[in-house]
Amino acid sequence: MARIAVRTEDTQTSLFWTSAVGVIVTSALVPFTWGLMIGTGLFFGFGHLLLIKGLEVAPASMLAPFIYTQLNWVTIIGYLIFGNFPDRFTLIGGLIVIASGLYVWRRETRR
Repeated sequence: MARIAVRTEDTQTSLFWTSAVGVIVTSALVPFTWGLMIGTGLFFGFGHLLLIKGLEVAPASMLAPFIYTQLNWVTIIGYLIFGNFPDRFTLIGGLIVIASGLYVWRRETRR
């Protein structure tokens, strides 16, 4: 389509109409997704606020093990909402990440 349009239209016109049609078509979906996007933004914003407040109170090395609970929550939510359970490689990788984080936390708190 772009090769055919270039014969009669210049680049700016082709770009404008491609963008305009894309905006019009995708705008029809906006009412169905705004609530989800706003809710997600609020949850992430609140979570980030709590993380910042936590870092004001305690050092990062002390909070790191609590951040690893995200792996548990993501697994639970992924299974409950999407019916998806991680395969064995993902579980092994998660265990390696958790074990290395706990090792660093233990080493740092012993000093």
